[in-house]
Amino acid sequence: MRFSKVSGYVFDDETGQPVAGALVKLYDEYDSDSDETDENGYFSVSISYNSENGGLEDSEKINFSVSKNGYKKFTDTFNGSYVDKETDVFLEKE
Repeated sequence: MRFSKVSGYVFDDETGQPVAGALVKLYDEYDSDSDETDENGYFSVSISYNSENGGLEDSEKINFSVSKNGYKKFTDTFNGSYVDKETDVFLEKE
């Protein structure tokens, strides 16, 4: 079994304050996971797959998104079958 994981913090782009309650999603064609940021803006999402069943190839994409009402949706894409990334996301107000 292999996995891809993204964790970090979500902040307001203008004020630098943590954004609580933002929906964070990590997904590919086989699996998905979501988390809601806590009062400190922290999140951790991971997806897993069994390499014996095909799973992701190194050329396939893993999608990442962060959304909350009042903010523009943030999206990113990672290449490859294995991601273990810590990242901070700064959301812009709509």
